[in-house]
Amino acid sequence: MSIGKLKPLLLIICASGALTYLFMQTRVADTEIHHKAILEIQRLSYQNSLVNESIMELKADVYSNYDPLTKQKREIRKIFEQIKNPASGLYGHHGDEIDSAIDDAQDQFKKKLLYVEQFKSHNGILKNSLYYLPTAIQNKLRQRENRRYFADINNLLKYILLYSSRPDNQNKSQANLYIQKIRIANGPGLEELVLHAETIIKKRTKLEGIVGDLFAVPTKPSLENVFELYSENYANKVKKVSRYRIAMYALGLLLVTYMFQLFLTLRRTMQDLEDSLSEVAFQKNALDESAIVASVDADCVVNYVNDKFCQISQYSKQELISQSTCILNSDNHSVEYIDEIWAQLANGVTWKGELKKQRKDGSNYWVDATIVPFLDKNANPIRHVALLTDITDRKLAEEKNYRLARYDALTDLPNRAFYLESIENALPKAIESGTKIAILFLDLDNFKKINDTMGHAAGDELLKIIATHLSLSVSESDIVSRLGGDEFTVGLFGIESLQEVETVVEKIMSITKVPVVIDQKEVTISSSIGVSVFPDHADHVSSLLKTADTAMYQAKANGKNKCVYFTEELAQVDQYRKAG
Repeated sequence: MSIGKLKPLLLIICASGALTYLFMQTRVADTEIHHKAILEIQRLSYQNSLVNESIMELKADVYSNYDPLTKQKREIRKIFEQIKNPASGLYGHHGDEIDSAIDDAQDQFKKKLLYVEQFKSHNGILKNSLYYLPTAIQNKLRQRENRRYFADINNLLKYILLYSSRPDNQNKSQANLYIQKIRIANGPGLEELVLHAETIIKKRTKLEGIVGDLFAVPTKPSLENVFELYSENYANKVKKVSRYRIAMYALGLLLVTYMFQLFLTLRRTMQDLEDSLSEVAFQKNALDESAIVASVDADCVVNYVNDKFCQISQYSKQELISQSTCILNSDNHSVEYIDEIWAQLANGVTWKGELKKQRKDGSNYWVDATIVPFLDKNANPIRHVALLTDITDRKLAEEKNYRLARYDALTDLPNRAFYLESIENALPKAIESGTKIAILFLDLDNFKKINDTMGHAAGDELLKIIATHLSLSVSESDIVSRLGGDEFTVGLFGIESLQEVETVVEKIMSITKVPVVIDQKEVTISSSIGVSVFPDHADHVSSLLKTADTAMYQAKANGKNKCVYFTEELAQVDQYRKAG
C-alpha cells in the first residue's frame, strides 16, 4: 500500500495520539483529587485543633481521660500515611517544594506528639500527687502530735491547690514557705506531705513548660504553608489545563471536521464502488448470457464457472469448482502446444486461440478461447479468466468440408488431391532417409459388368468392400486412395527392397479375388495393378502416377489379374498406344 493511501490513517493516528496526550494533561488538575487533597489538609488542621483542645482541658483538669488524645494521635498518623500514598495525588505529584513542605509539617506534628507524650507522663504524676495529698494530710492530722501544725498544713494544701489550678509565682512562693515550715517542724510523717507538695509544684511547673513548648510547635503554620503551596500549584495547573483543554477542543474539532470530510469522501467512494459493482454485475450478467466463462488460479484449479460452461462441459459447478483443469483435457492437443499456452500466460500475455476439450460423456467440443492472466504486484499470474465461444458446429462443418475436399464420399478413402499431397510430402523424407516410395495403381477387372448387371448400388457396395480390403493390406504409415470409378491407388513409404512391394501386391491381389456376397449373391472379382517406384521410375508425383497408370494398362493388356512394374519399354508402348 502506498504512502499516499496511508496518509489519512497516519493523520488520524497522530491526531488521536495528540488528543490522548492533551487529555492526559488535563487530568493533572483533577477536581476530585484536588478536593480530596484539600480535605486531607483540613482534617490535619482539625486534628491539630483537637489536640490543642484536649491538652488545654487536661491541663485545666476538665477531664482526665487520655483516650480522645490517643485517638487524635492515631488519626494524625493515618492522615499522613494517606497523604504520602501515591494514590492520594498529593505527595509526589506536585514537585519537590510541596513534598518538602509536607515532610516539614509531618516533622512538626511528630515533635508536637512527642510533647503530648511528655505531657501525659508528667500530668499523670501530678494527678496522682494531687489525689494523694489531701488524703495524706487528713491521715497526718489525725495524729495528736501533728495537730499543732494544723494551720500550716491547711495553708500548704490551700496554696498547693491554688498553684495547681493557677500556677503563678505568688501561690508558688506561699506554697514553698509552708513547705519549709513543715519541714522544720519535722513532725512524724510530715516528710511525706512535703514530698507530695514538692512533686506537685515541680510537675506543675514542668507541665507549664511542656504546654508552652507544645503550643509553640508551628504545626498550624506548616499546614498553612502546605495549603498555600498546593493551592498555588493547583492554580497554575488549572491555568495550564485550561490551555491544554482549549488545544484539545481545537484539535478535536479539526479531527472531527477532517473525519467528516473523510466520511463524505468515503461515502462518495462507496457510492462509486456500488455503481462500479452494479456495472460489473451488469457486465458479468451480460457476459454470462453471451459467453462461456471460467476462472482458474495459478495452480490450474477451477474457482469459477458460469452456467454456459456447465452446459457445454456437462459438469455441474460442484463437480468443477476446486478441481484441476485436467478434468476437461483431451488428447487432441500436443504437450508442446499446451506448454506454449501456459508459457505465454506466465509472461502475463493474453492467449487467444482454439481449444478442443472433452465433455463429461467423453465427447469433444471446440471453443474459441481468450485467456487473460491477472498478475500480482510482482507480475506473477495469480488467476486466469477464460472467455470462451462454442465453435463446435463450425469446426464440425469445417471437418466435414475438409473430409469432403480430401476424402472420397463413397469409400471414405483419401481422394486424388489428398493422395497426391501425401506423396508430395513424403518425397523429401524418402530422399533424406534413402528409402523408396512405391505407387500402386489398381483397377478392378470386369467391374463395369457387375455394375451393369447388378446395379449401381451393388457396384458401390463392392467398391466399399474393396476399399476396406485394401486398407487392411497396408500398414498405418501407408496410404490408400480412390481416384474415381473403380480405380484405386496405394502409396507404400519407407521401402528398402522390392520384396516389400511384392509382398503387398500379392496380398492385394489375393484379397481382391476373395468372393464377396452382395444382395445375397456371391461376387468374384480380380484386379490389375501397375507399380512405379520413386526414384527409380520418376522423380515427382505426377510422373510417378503416370508411370504407374502405364504399368496398370499393360497388366490389363496381359490378360488382367496381373501386376506389372513400370519399365522404359512400357513408356514407349504407352506412347504408341496413345498415338494409335
